[in-house]
Amino acid sequence: MLGCNASAQAPMVQADPVTITTYDYAIKGQDTLKIDIYLHQDYKDADNLPVMLYVHGGAFSMGSRKNAAQEVFLRHFAEQGFLAASMDYRLGFNEANTYNVENLIDVERLATTDMADATRFILDNFKVNPERVLASGGSAGAMTILQMEYDLCNDAPYLKGLLPEGFNYAGLISAAGAITLEPGKELTWPKAPCPIMLMAGSEDTAVPVHSGERLGMYVIALYDLDKNFTENNFPHWTYVEKGADHVVAMTHLTNNFEESDKFYKYYVVDGKKGNIFTELADYEPGSMADVMQMVKYTPLYILGYDKYLNEIDWSNLDKPTDIVY
Repeated sequence: MLGCNASAQAPMVQADPVTITTYDYAIKGQDTLKIDIYLHQDYKDADNLPVMLYVHGGAFSMGSRKNAAQEVFLRHFAEQGFLAASMDYRLGFNEANTYNVENLIDVERLATTDMADATRFILDNFKVNPERVLASGGSAGAMTILQMEYDLCNDAPYLKGLLPEGFNYAGLISAAGAITLEPGKELTWPKAPCPIMLMAGSEDTAVPVHSGERLGMYVIALYDLDKNFTENNFPHWTYVEKGADHVVAMTHLTNNFEESDKFYKYYVVDGKKGNIFTELADYEPGSMADVMQMVKYTPLYILGYDKYLNEIDWSNLDKPTDIVY
């Protein structure tokens, strides 16, 4: 009888091995910018941790560092021994035009400046390896990390003093990103960029894979970046989902761990210099054509906000009232 009673007891709930701690990393005017740090208990006292910093999307007008899909992505890296982080940044495309932005470069510069501050906060406050700091982002986040790398390689004056002298990221994973130039400017690399993974859907219309004018600026997109990197022998991996649209900006958070892990090992850990081009031709390409398609392909991204509704800072956002989670 004792044995039966014991076996019938509910199993013990184990403590979550990954802790998520929120910090204020910068104050910009009325905005207090926060960062969530993910650490696995097995590595919380370790030195020289690699870093994965994630920059969320949302057209520079919405989105949050808190989202269920982003949490899955960052937990994955924390479990691999990274310090993983998700950051706020100032959303320049808001109705009140709080930051007096005039074009795409202006709004990206807000985000890249905040990304530099978030990176410096991590370097100054945690036991991480400054030569193993990676960044990833989707959509506006992908544009932010690519623009940051381009500006670092071009010694952009606005970045002076924000990061340690000579600092560069160890690698970038960009999902539906591009680099923005003023009209008439050429893509130039006074310094070679870090290894970059370029991911996109071939039918993306939000951040197209072909270069062109956008919001008064010229945007260098995936295929031209791939060509430029190949001609300059810059290590990179271009990963195109044929027939898919902007959904790749979100699905990479949950569907591409094998690729992201291989990117890290091949280019960062092993220091390989090769170029990879992958074209995935799925029988049913991912799509965000309507709500049902979004729920099908990116359920954690679309339905995951309910977990965080009470935690998200809505100060410069309109909290949705017409969505049933």
